[in-house]
Amino acid sequence: MKLLINKSEIQSRISELAKTLNKSLVGSDVLFVGVLHDSFIFYADLIRQIEMDVKCEFIVDTRLDEIPFDVSGKTTVMVFGSAPSAPVVKQLREILNIKGARNSLIYSFMSGSDSTPSLNGCAVENSQNVIGYGIGPEDHQKKYSENVYFL
Repeated sequence: MKLLINKSEIQSRISELAKTLNKSLVGSDVLFVGVLHDSFIFYADLIRQIEMDVKCEFIVDTRLDEIPFDVSGKTTVMVFGSAPSAPVVKQLREILNIKGARNSLIYSFMSGSDSTPSLNGCAVENSQNVIGYGIGPEDHQKKYSENVYFL
């Protein structure tokens, strides 16, 4: 395995992203939604650096079409560990729009070549082979051996 991003680089990038959100979301009614399972550590680190009152929710990635909480009139920030594909982002935005979200941001710690989130923590060329920081199943280690990167 090869080290891809060290702890201080991760924290530095999260701080930059939190500053961006703190500036752009001032005065908004904000709902942060952590998409489980790979976002939980990133989500927690990011939320700790948000300097305004926000509501927090979680949703399982297999249930994105069933958004079970009220998003009407809110700026909804969907937080992923690994960025979703462009079709998933499109579908998610449509669902949030139908449910009345004022605005939606798709925010991921890692982005690959086929993803289009609003904000990215780190661009990773082959994000399918990344484990660590709550991202990627443990069986990646066995499956990909030398082609696995860790955070």
